[in-house]
Amino acid sequence: MTVPTEQSESHTTQLERESRSDVRMLVVLLVTLGVAGALSLNAVQVARPAVDHLHQQPSPNGYTWSTALFILPCLVLGAWLYRHPKLVVQRRAVSFGLLAIVPVWCALDILLGRTFFKFPNKGSTMEWYFWGWKPGSGWAREIPIEEFIFYIGGVAAIQLTYVWCSESWLSRYRASDDDRRLLGGSKLHQPHWSSLLTGVALFGAAWAYKVLVAHSTGIPGYFGFLLLSSVLPIFIFLNVVRPLINWPAFAVTMLLLVFVSLLWEVTLGIPYGYWDYQQEQMIGIFIRPWNNLPVEEPLLWVAAAWLNVIVYEVIQLLLVTRRSLWSLVMPHRSAT
Repeated sequence: MTVPTEQSESHTTQLERESRSDVRMLVVLLVTLGVAGALSLNAVQVARPAVDHLHQQPSPNGYTWSTALFILPCLVLGAWLYRHPKLVVQRRAVSFGLLAIVPVWCALDILLGRTFFKFPNKGSTMEWYFWGWKPGSGWAREIPIEEFIFYIGGVAAIQLTYVWCSESWLSRYRASDDDRRLLGGSKLHQPHWSSLLTGVALFGAAWAYKVLVAHSTGIPGYFGFLLLSSVLPIFIFLNVVRPLINWPAFAVTMLLLVFVSLLWEVTLGIPYGYWDYQQEQMIGIFIRPWNNLPVEEPLLWVAAAWLNVIVYEVIQLLLVTRRSLWSLVMPHRSAT
């Protein structure tokens, strides 16, 4: 049964209005928690020291075993998704999402991993290394295989968690396929300019802080990379899929990411030397209670959530409406 045009437009307008309210509230909560956390952590004046004497190996194969934080949830949630008889489109969307994101992240790790990171505790890995490139020093086999296990497992875990929340636990808030078909026939190519302007302003502020306050040379490269990986998909696609995102499921996914990051990175990775950061690529703001963790790193999980959820919803929209990706970003032409 075809929905009349007036009702379709009214329903689409309602979805867009509700989604804007949800996004604003989510951003307000994130900022509020960020400010509260910053005030609490800034009260600590002495940085917690990392574990020294790595030659005595305080965590044999610790980095390798820690990837279970992503792999095991993927196995459980993946089994749930692939055994669910009604989630055929969702299974395909996750599969295509992995194919779209994982190769890009792995390639970026090969090209930028040695620029942004270092891996002081070799005994925490299986000591299987990939080639990585660094400006000024060329190629070297210094990227542990665990990095790629993390990118594969991390991307899959984020998407599967979101799908599980959206389709099961918080399914009352999900958009229907009918909603997707309605939006699939509307004008979807509007860029989200405010996100682009915000990203440019944040990068400028970070660069100014690095030069004027931290008294460091160069650009905040890692922060720029995180901004690009989150702002670009938001700029292109947020207005396309904003009414379709299950925002409660998105919020729960992000909270679970923060929990895993506190366990994986703050408790294990940094203190035990699984990896560390090239400080010259950072803004210069470090979180003292977390072993001087760069402030960029908590932002990684926010960027990863935005990127993965937007890509998943874009792919699901394409599968349901059978539109091309090109049609989502190009001006819509009405039939004459």
